Amino acid sequence: MKVVGLGNHQPLHNFLTEPPWGVKELRKQRLELILYVLQGHPIVLIIDETGDKKKGDTTAACETT
Repeated sequence: MKVVGLGNHQPLHNFLTEPPWGVKELRKQRLELILYVLQGHPIVLIIDETGDKKKGDTTAACETT
């Protein structure tokens, strides 16, 4: 939480884990907005975790020569 410059991360944690909004309504509105913005155009969703910070200094299931 230091990334956002907070000395105490508890209020942010509470805000994110116990939001004052309804999750179902938020998801519904998000989907409606996405569909409106896309206007029927097809999309491709790519999920790539290669930039995520990894633990350790080895990669599982990879062989080195």
